[in-house]
Amino acid sequence: MPAIGLYKQQITPEILSLIVEVDEFKGAWRALGSMAPDRLSSRRGATIESIG
Repeated sequence: MPAIGLYKQQITPEILSLIVEVDEFKGAWRALGSMAPDRLSSRRGATIESIG
């Protein structure tokens, strides 16, 4: 049984933008999880140096 009003919803540009942001975050998170430990540590060091 479909959710109530599922087929009546319109995807506005704002909703689509939010969906894209979530999708980009998930992609970045997955990429970070597959990085080698040495690359992660160098990335962390670069972040700390850039912040100050």
